[in-house]
Amino acid sequence: MTVQQLICGKTDCKCGKSHLCPIDHVIIEKNAISRLPEITVEYNSILLVADKNTFSACGDRVSDTLREKITDTLIYNCDGVLVPDEDAISLLSSRVTEKTDLILGVGSGVINDLCKIVSFNHSLPYYIVATAPSMDGYASVGSALILDGMKVTL
Repeated sequence: MTVQQLICGKTDCKCGKSHLCPIDHVIIEKNAISRLPEITVEYNSILLVADKNTFSACGDRVSDTLREKITDTLIYNCDGVLVPDEDAISLLSSRVTEKTDLILGVGSGVINDLCKIVSFNHSLPYYIVATAPSMDGYASVGSALILDGMKVTL
């Protein structure tokens, strides 16, 4: 099966169950960022989220590509590792407005998990521009977080 066939889901599985995948787009190709205007055509108030490393990797290209649609940019500027804790969640959540219609993350594990939980809490869609193709959380329904000092998955 191709990736596109996989994300469409499978309703006639031999196991007797239907398998659905709530992912709208998977784009793996050279210059994939140039496809962002096409897949974000219905969004007008995008919150761009990155950390200083992922923003320098390609966040500026994402920002330039969607310039008129991005209404706010949150770049986590922490020394060391960004921790997906209550403070990080609260900061991202505080940037969501009544006009925000898409959260767009640039990154991998932690950025993906933060965008996923905040988008869920606000009933918003989120997209991720992946910066680490080996990370498997892009398709996971859970967010790995550190809450009250404990690692949990929500």
